[in-house]
Amino acid sequence: KMRDEDVVVILIDPDMLFLRPITSDYSNDRDVVLGKLPAKDAAKGNRYMKVEKGRPFGQTYGFGNQWRKNVDVSKIVGEDSPALKVSDEFARLHYPVGPPYLAVASDMHTIAVGWTDVVPHVHKQYPNLLAEMFGFCLAAAHNELPHQRLDSLMVSAVDMNGGEGWEMVDKIPAEEVCGFAAHADHSKYPVPNVIHFCQRYGTGKYFFTKRKVPHDIFTCESPLMLLPPPDSAAKYDYRISPDGTQQELGPVRKVREAFAACAVIQAVNEASGYFKRKHCGDKANWDSKLNGSDEGMTQEDLDAEEEELRQRNQLKSETR
Repeated sequence: KMRDEDVVVILIDPDMLFLRPITSDYSNDRDVVLGKLPAKDAAKGNRYMKVEKGRPFGQTYGFGNQWRKNVDVSKIVGEDSPALKVSDEFARLHYPVGPPYLAVASDMHTIAVGWTDVVPHVHKQYPNLLAEMFGFCLAAAHNELPHQRLDSLMVSAVDMNGGEGWEMVDKIPAEEVCGFAAHADHSKYPVPNVIHFCQRYGTGKYFFTKRKVPHDIFTCESPLMLLPPPDSAAKYDYRISPDGTQQELGPVRKVREAFAACAVIQAVNEASGYFKRKHCGDKANWDSKLNGSDEGMTQEDLDAEEEELRQRNQLKSETR
């Protein structure tokens, strides 16, 4: 038996970095980016304000109605499933969500039980990236738990024109964005809740990709990562990738790249520094010289990253 059926459960990915707390109240418009919703649903009277029983929330993901179109739903949950009875518009509006997921414990338990039941069958039909997310959508729809979608729970892909909380980041001055991102202060500039660092980010020669971080980063011997200068977005209108390619960046893209790179690099350094202070004493290596644009990624790493990016881009193009 649950101790508290109304406690809010939050589910995130391991490659998400908090910029500010995730709460259960989204009634303050300053904290929220709703994205391109129909006017009637975007109006305050027609959207959920708080996570409550029967009112789960989730981050918008750009796969539209593919959770229902890319699998044979009837073979997984039956021909009479509520997941098949909602309109395409309703399905697109309330179910294409991903982490962070928020729901009261009783609702999250209902979804989780259904999720674990359907996801092997979804993956059998659709053995690709996001199959587990399609399974979550299907479990939620089957149990008639439509979600309030928010764009501002997350930023991830710097080239997104909607669906993520980048419009918050875009308002930060270029000369401030890197220094600000390293120590984000929501009271100064509104920021999304998390960075989902599943992409590549760079500003000038400073680069971050999660598969490039050395596995021994949290040791006494490992140096820290090289942090970009606070005004890097004003200094650099390009990034250098691990293969040495220089990519030119426009005025919006360079701010987004710097924001993500600086925030995640600072977080890795803070975690590494915490380990060193607790365990290393005078043996700690405090040099800052690790950089994601240096050589070091194996071909297997590069192939895995390229395949993940290819599948994400394919899903975005199919949605458009």
